[in-house]
Amino acid sequence: MAGCGDFAAFARRNAALLDSRLLARHYRSSTLAADSAKHPWTEPDLAPFPWVVGPRAAGG
Repeated sequence: MAGCGDFAAFARRNAALLDSRLLARHYRSSTLAADSAKHPWTEPDLAPFPWVVGPRAAGG
């Protein structure tokens, strides 16, 4: 990764990714358990990820 010399630097820059409840804040458990969630991408159904910019963040 460009700009990240080690895991500590990555963790400081991306602290939200270390939140053990990250998926639960953005997806219903039924959404994650569905067969469709095993495909490359399933949109969050509770709240958009904070780092998403553009149409996805607006829900479309």
